[in-house]
Amino acid sequence: MPIWEFERDGEVVRVDPAGPLVVRLGAAADLTISAAVAGLGIIHLFEDWLRPALDDGALVPVLEPWWQSFSGPFLYYPRPPSSAVAAARLHRLYQKQTANGRRRRQ
Repeated sequence: MPIWEFERDGEVVRVDPAGPLVVRLGAAADLTISAAVAGLGIIHLFEDWLRPALDDGALVPVLEPWWQSFSGPFLYYPRPPSSAVAAARLHRLYQKQTANGRRRRQ
């Protein structure tokens, strides 16, 4: 599991997440968000994916002054024909996450 790194005003804090449930990004993000909403731990994920749960109060922001400004995720690939399938899959995943967030807000 990668170490979480937070930076603010030149100060860097590194956190090595450990606990009964540690999930890597890409391993069923919707399940990971549900686990955090259920109170099983802290989640470190793209803010856009968490925004619906933050907006409705299901999740509470922590370390907010340390949050990085990030407009991603972005996908880059060297050869369109060989990577088009991967790009389409990532696009569908993003759409699914966005659609799930919209449904929760309503």
